[in-house]
Amino acid sequence: MKIWSSFEKGDDKIVAYLNGTIYQGYPTIDEIDAIVFNFKMQEIPTKNFTAIPSHYLKQISLDEGTNYIEILFGLESIEHLRIKDTVKKKEIFDYLKSNIPRQGFI
Repeated sequence: MKIWSSFEKGDDKIVAYLNGTIYQGYPTIDEIDAIVFNFKMQEIPTKNFTAIPSHYLKQISLDEGTNYIEILFGLESIEHLRIKDTVKKKEIFDYLKSNIPRQGFI
């Protein structure tokens, strides 16, 4: 399990990888700490979050100069994990790459 949070405008406020699923959410600033705590207690939020099980993943890519990590999943679905901080974005990508090794990472 790994959780990242951001207070940057335009970023996903929480990105998490828990039990083989990538979670992405945009809760209010006031909710971030409580939701991070809930994730640590294995309680998954039910609103304002997208969940992508790792077995749905086809490809995850990180292109220089973008403010997101692109996730291809399902038949033709695309989701972006929006993170402006270059270091945090690379950390998330590397973590997912290490923990979901069977997927295509670019």
